[in-house]
Amino acid sequence: MAKKKECISLQGFLVWILLKSLVRKTLIGKRYIHLATSLLLLQVEYETGAVLGRARRDKLDILKKMLSIPGLNFANVIKDSQEAGKKRLDEFKKEHMDEPETFGDFIYWPLWKKATGLTLDDLFRPSDIETRERMRKRLSKIIQNKLGVKVPLEEAQPLISGFLLEGLGFGSTFPELMEKMFKNVYEKDDEELWRISRALGFSTPEDISRRVGLPTPGGRPPTLKEQEELVLGTVADYVSQYYPELLDSLDLSYYLHLIENEKL
Repeated sequence: MAKKKECISLQGFLVWILLKSLVRKTLIGKRYIHLATSLLLLQVEYETGAVLGRARRDKLDILKKMLSIPGLNFANVIKDSQEAGKKRLDEFKKEHMDEPETFGDFIYWPLWKKATGLTLDDLFRPSDIETRERMRKRLSKIIQNKLGVKVPLEEAQPLISGFLLEGLGFGSTFPELMEKMFKNVYEKDDEELWRISRALGFSTPEDISRRVGLPTPGGRPPTLKEQEELVLGTVADYVSQYYPELLDSLDLSYYLHLIENEKL
C-alpha cells in the first residue's frame, strides 16, 4: 500500500477515534466538548499512551517518526514526553509522599480538583451546618456548573493529544509502575472505588470501557493484555495506512492480521 500524501500524526489518529463521537455543535456550528468529557478523555488517552509506551519502549525511535507534525520541530518529542511524565510523577510524590496507585489518582482527580475547586474530602466530610442531602445537592450543582462548560474543539484536541504523548513517555520510562497502576483499577475488584464513583455520578472503568467502545467480555473492563492488543491493533491500522514499510520493524503485522480477521 502506498504511503498517503496527507498523513496525520499517530497521536492525532488515536485521539480522534474516541473524540469524534463525543464532539457536539452549537446552534451556529461551533464544535465543542463538555469539560467533563475532556477530563475523562485526558485520563483515557494518557493511559492509551502509557500502554503504547510500555509495549514498544524498545522501538521509540521508530515511533517518533509518526509523532512528528509537518511544519513543527518534534525531534525531541520522546525525550520531552518522558521528561513531562517524570515531572508530573515527581510533583505527585512530593505532594503525597508516595507513588500514585491509579491513573485516576495521577491524572483525573488532580484535574477534577483544579476544574471544580473541590476535593473528595469536601464531598464526603461530615458537615455541622447542613444535612448531608443539602450538602450533596449544593456540591452537585457546583460540579454540574463547572464541568458543564463547553470547551472549543480547537482547544480540547491539542491538549488531549499532549496528554497521550506524555502518557507514552510515562509508560516507556516507568513500565512497572504503569502496569501496577493499570491493574490496581482494571484488574482489581475495588468496591469502595466503584461506590465513590457511583455516588458522584462519575464513570467507573466499566462505564469508560463501554463508552469508548473497548471490548469487555462479560461486561468487565479489559485486562492489560487485552488493552495492549487493542492499542497495538489501532496503531497497526494507522501504520498500514501511512507507514506500511514500518509494520514489521514495529512488530505490528500480527495485530493487523487480527484486525483484518475481525478478531480485534
